[in-house]
Amino acid sequence: MSAPHPGSTDAALPPGYRGILALRALRLGALITCAALLGLLCAWRQEISLLNPHRALTILACVVMIVVDCAAASSERTEYNTNNTRIAGITAIIAMTELIVVGAALAMTVRLARAWWADYRETTITSPVYLIAAAALIALALLVVADIRLYRARRRIGARRRTPNDPPRWRRLRGPAEADPAPEGASEPDAPATSPTPATPPTPLPLRFRSRALLAVVVLLPILALSAAALVPTALLDPATRTTAPADSGPPARPTGPGGDSGSNGSSGSSKNDKNIDWTYNVGTFLDVAAGTAGPIILTPEGVTALNGEDGSVRWTYQRDADYVNGRGNQVGHGSSENPEDKTLIISPDARHVAIRMKGPSLHHSHIVVSVILDSATGEVTAEHRGTDDDSFQITDSLAVDGDEAFALDGGRVLWTMPEGTFGRGQNGYSGTAGHTAVIVSAERSCITSNEFCAMTSTLRIAPDHDPTATTDITHVLRDLELQHSVAEGITVVGGWVARSTDEKARTVPDGSAEPAWDAQAVSLDAVALGWEYAPISLGSASGINAVASYASHTLVTAAALESLAKRSSIDDPKVNWAETVFDPATDMATPAVESSGLAAAKVSLRTTVDNTQAITSVAIDPADGSAGTSAQIPPGTLFAPQRHTLFPEEAEPLNAERSDITALTAPGATVIVLRSKFPDVDDPKVSVIYGIAGDD
Repeated sequence: MSAPHPGSTDAALPPGYRGILALRALRLGALITCAALLGLLCAWRQEISLLNPHRALTILACVVMIVVDCAAASSERTEYNTNNTRIAGITAIIAMTELIVVGAALAMTVRLARAWWADYRETTITSPVYLIAAAALIALALLVVADIRLYRARRRIGARRRTPNDPPRWRRLRGPAEADPAPEGASEPDAPATSPTPATPPTPLPLRFRSRALLAVVVLLPILALSAAALVPTALLDPATRTTAPADSGPPARPTGPGGDSGSNGSSGSSKNDKNIDWTYNVGTFLDVAAGTAGPIILTPEGVTALNGEDGSVRWTYQRDADYVNGRGNQVGHGSSENPEDKTLIISPDARHVAIRMKGPSLHHSHIVVSVILDSATGEVTAEHRGTDDDSFQITDSLAVDGDEAFALDGGRVLWTMPEGTFGRGQNGYSGTAGHTAVIVSAERSCITSNEFCAMTSTLRIAPDHDPTATTDITHVLRDLELQHSVAEGITVVGGWVARSTDEKARTVPDGSAEPAWDAQAVSLDAVALGWEYAPISLGSASGINAVASYASHTLVTAAALESLAKRSSIDDPKVNWAETVFDPATDMATPAVESSGLAAAKVSLRTTVDNTQAITSVAIDPADGSAGTSAQIPPGTLFAPQRHTLFPEEAEPLNAERSDITALTAPGATVIVLRSKFPDVDDPKVSVIYGIAGDD
């Protein structure tokens, strides 16, 4: 009788070989899984340093499993005899080796899973590298256990090492020779083996289509199961609670002036310009505020809340208890952020998107930072991206650049990656709002001398956001008058525009001899980056930028020093004109500050009057052009003890970094005033109240 043709549907596998093929398929799947998971670790190489505390034990577990596998392979020379005691002893030894392998893998898996969960509990951010490493250990354990059982099968069927019918070999397995007897105790793994001399060479195993499909499933099972176990748990974590809002067809416009419609608030003793505060909102600890497309957006340690500018109602929320960082990766504490550069809410130039950044677990020399992009109108999460706090972060209308990698604001798809360090590190890396279609690649010193001009200006290297290699320089860009620490700090971009000096002489003037102000002009980043024909807007004389007033009014506000700035790291002298010229990117018009009726050049103060022995506190906004401003009474019970109100109750100051107790903002629908207060005789962090004053469109 002729032997069945290999692959014949009528052929049947020899007894005992079905289990051998399943073990070989499982081993192959485990090997592929190990390789795939190691590839995933390489893809997450930026976060591999999280495994450093577990590195020694992980390596030890791998060494133990490999040693056990090698020991099992060498034991194949041990032959069975009919002694039941010896058979039982060998079985116990094999079971012990398998227990060691599985125990080592499970112990490290538990340790890594606990570390993964601990990071999440502490920061609401964790990394899949823990579970990837754990899954790789389990895959290695599966491979070793399958190997050990295949070594047992070798002894059971009497095959020799590296022969075609050797079960542990990695090449195609052949069946027993025709003269070979079928394995007598195939169902008894430790039965004595016979090793007759084959009369004919081993033949290929006949596998039906169904058998091949089942073996393929066995191969895929560890790949799919362990890969899912490594990635899915992290993806399913959702630490944020959120509410969303429908998109508005016609969002409210920004007020053109700081006040609202004239009207009586019903209080005797009020001036003719007194206004009603249209709404209030208690925020507790205040971190940052920005203007979205429908109203103000507020950041607290608990998360983000967007308000309707017209009535102060909550529009949407994104609540997440995390450590929030600004664009430079510096953590914003539980107190107020008084540095104008510490913008934690980073708004796209068109105000459609807002970015928040949260600090995660510690890496070797940095921390993981997760950037979340929100639709400013609806609160929908449109993108997420992981980086580190060493990376700069900037945003255009369509993309964000996190470190040297750009991703789409809608969807989070990676658009391009530049070589490491392209977008600067430390003092050379710009963070914040960029142009509508232009990115700031880096910042450099304007000149090599140490005079005032060099201290107050920087040269920006910019490029189109779709081609970061097509760079163009904008020289002598004026910085915030308060910040002189690094070349990238204090760069103020509003609506895609910056202010630069056109004074050619100032670049080479020795230290201490330069004039405190230079001729300046407003320059469009987008126009320069894309090579558009346009005319820069003259801004007159300026020493720098008032970043606080610029961000508050969504205009470029220049400032002028009235005395020399040489050899000073910050402005600590009151001889500064904080508002010299106001440039509005929406209209491309520059207006002298003395002619400005908006918030940009206005002075803000708290005023107290006494009516029938009752003290009435109002917030006053006085436009620079002398037009009617706003004196809005603060509702009783909403203000406890403003930081500076008790010391300087009548002091009116322009918006600048010195005003730490009052933050003002022009948002769609209202002028927003944030007053930081504290409870009497309590040293806890200050609480804040937001007041909204409806304005004229």
